[in-house]
Amino acid sequence: MTMDTPRYPLPTDTRHVRIESRQYEIFNFDLGEGIIRGRAVVAAIIVLGWMVLTGIAGVPLISQFGPACYLGPPALLAFFALRTDNGGRPAYALWWDYLRYFLRRSQPLVPRITGDEQAPAFTVRASFTVIDVEKIKPARGTT
Repeated sequence: MTMDTPRYPLPTDTRHVRIESRQYEIFNFDLGEGIIRGRAVVAAIIVLGWMVLTGIAGVPLISQFGPACYLGPPALLAFFALRTDNGGRPAYALWWDYLRYFLRRSQPLVPRITGDEQAPAFTVRASFTVIDVEKIKPARGTT
């Protein structure tokens, strides 16, 4: 005797599933579980950008503090930029949001129709409805 189990459609939860490509090997060096490629690209951009800036500034690579100047600050910046918050977003996304906010906060969200900068962007009007209680019929069943 076979029992048919009822089939219930299960909701899909694809926006919570992260499918990330990973780099498992660099220059024949095994990376174990791998590095997420998106994070590796961001870290590479930070490190290469810092190396270009220190090279332009004239910091010598071969000196007492040269390797620390070339590797320390970008490593710390990459570490703090790639940390994730509770929602799973990296910190550099929040930094980007802050930058976009500060660049756009002087622009009004609602354009001024009149062209006058002192005029409000829009006017809020209050309107009241007067209800005449004597004209309202009582509901059925009430006396």
